[in-house]
Amino acid sequence: MQLAHLPQHAAAAFGPDAVAAQECKDSRLSLLADRKDAVFEVYCLFTELESAVEKQLHVRNNKTAV
Repeated sequence: MQLAHLPQHAAAAFGPDAVAAQECKDSRLSLLADRKDAVFEVYCLFTELESAVEKQLHVRNNKTAV
């Protein structure tokens, strides 16, 4: 059996349950990728917010010292 023919015959060799399991696995990986992107976006927003908060604290502390 050549490896090039394996994907074509996978459904026939393993049946519809194997195909459904693979589709389920693919959808879970897709959801995981979406979550990873969302977590990264939140992290980027947090780091931007952290910088702004540090600037505000610096300004507030300087006003208090004067």
